[in-house]
Amino acid sequence: MGLVQTVLVVILGAAACAVAAAAANPATLNPDGVAYALVAEHVAEGRFGLAVTGYWGPLLPWTAAPLVAWAQLSPELAVRIVVAMSTAVFAGGAALWLSACGLGPGVTVTGTLLCAATGVAWSQFAVTPDLFLAGFTAGGAALLLRAFERPRMRRFAAAGALFGCAYLSKGVGLPASVLAIAAVGHLEWWSGRTSRRESIRRSAQTAGALLAVSLPWILVISIDHGSPVFSTAGAFAHAAVGPGDVDRFWPTFRTFHVPEAGRVTSWEDPSALEPLSWSPFASLGHAWHQVRVAFVNCVRIVGFLRDFDAIGLLAALTALAAVAARKRYATELWRWSGAVVVALCALYVPVFADSDRYFWVAFPFLLSGAFGMASRIANDHLVERWLGRAVVAASVVVVLLPSRIEGHILDGPDRPGLARAFSPPEDARWNSALAAADAIRTEDLRGPVCGDTREAMIAAFLLRRPCHGEMTKPAPADLLASGAEVFVLRDGGPAHQAVRTDPAFRQVPLAHPARVVVYAARVGGKTR
Repeated sequence: MGLVQTVLVVILGAAACAVAAAAANPATLNPDGVAYALVAEHVAEGRFGLAVTGYWGPLLPWTAAPLVAWAQLSPELAVRIVVAMSTAVFAGGAALWLSACGLGPGVTVTGTLLCAATGVAWSQFAVTPDLFLAGFTAGGAALLLRAFERPRMRRFAAAGALFGCAYLSKGVGLPASVLAIAAVGHLEWWSGRTSRRESIRRSAQTAGALLAVSLPWILVISIDHGSPVFSTAGAFAHAAVGPGDVDRFWPTFRTFHVPEAGRVTSWEDPSALEPLSWSPFASLGHAWHQVRVAFVNCVRIVGFLRDFDAIGLLAALTALAAVAARKRYATELWRWSGAVVVALCALYVPVFADSDRYFWVAFPFLLSGAFGMASRIANDHLVERWLGRAVVAASVVVVLLPSRIEGHILDGPDRPGLARAFSPPEDARWNSALAAADAIRTEDLRGPVCGDTREAMIAAFLLRRPCHGEMTKPAPADLLASGAEVFVLRDGGPAHQAVRTDPAFRQVPLAHPARVVVYAARVGGKTR
């Protein structure tokens, strides 16, 4: 079996395993997944006005829509299956990059297998387009390298098209693609492989193809938003790390509000609520705050990259590869991986960067740098050849072992190991939301839902009724003024303690243990 056939078998096998795991464990959905599922449902049912959002990329929900419309799958299962299929894109992009770096068939197959196995694990624990983003970015960078080697317009167009798909996956894909194109183009010139003028011209051709793929969606969301915009997510990500004089987190989870007509939650299009934006140029204090945010994020990002394996070998060797002599950059393209990693990670330095899934895009580049550097160390006889291979093999093994990275805000396993992909841990948030939804349905309670926890939004999604938002510590008066009639609260939380003795509320019994309680509002002594 040849290299291409072997890689294809690995990629298709990984995608099949991921889809099987998703189908076997369908009863879980993270808050982002709720938004993607609802957008997919809008597309499937022809409500295209509600399906247009400047916050979420269109690729995931619009790909899931046919599964909802034609295969009659539930929206929550459809988006999970599409994310499982993104494992193939992730592994395929990694294979293209490893091959383009000239690391040899053995490394290409090994790296593809590692990315495929890692993608299976990552695809099971969150509905997110980050695997799409990583695969398309790596694939675009690989085709760009190939295009520089043998310049043809169609090759630059193909690279730009993959970068365009990265943008359609996730808004950050547009600046990430521009930085990746700039990094590769600069290195082509800096290493002496092409002239500066030719590098700029070829990079511009690739950027033109990127724009051709991206522009239709940019026009759609700009018209919907009322001003030129390629994504509204960046404004919220920057607002969330602002000075602590007020709570600047996403308003969906900090305020009570009525979502747009036809929507279950404002999280389907958070841009309907303006973020509490701030500027580092407004004052010296704001500028210093931005510097602190950048420093903390740099430390955090290095930690995330290190934690992609248990001993941090991938990040360490890739960093070592990036500081080599200039002459080696011309012949050993895997050394370019470090520069691309820095370019991609730099986007998150000034904004919210509290989840390692944001940096999955760096994983294929870390692999190529690590494998290349370990091979170079062994070939230069700095260590015995067998020792270099053993260290790389050990890193491959530890990447696949179970691990748990606790997010600063996100409570869940962002990067579990492959061993837990087919038997995931109980999702307490999803199970609690199910219990709350069952109780509301059993009691035949009507009206919108709100609360002080994510379970409120998920329960509203399961019931397909409006969610009027979330507040951290709402008073009873805040709950009554929200316009909601059913309240899902953290068991033992401040809101629960406040309403349990308030005659304006009646507790609803739950049939199953949960970490939430449900209350209904009373009017004139009767439950609404």
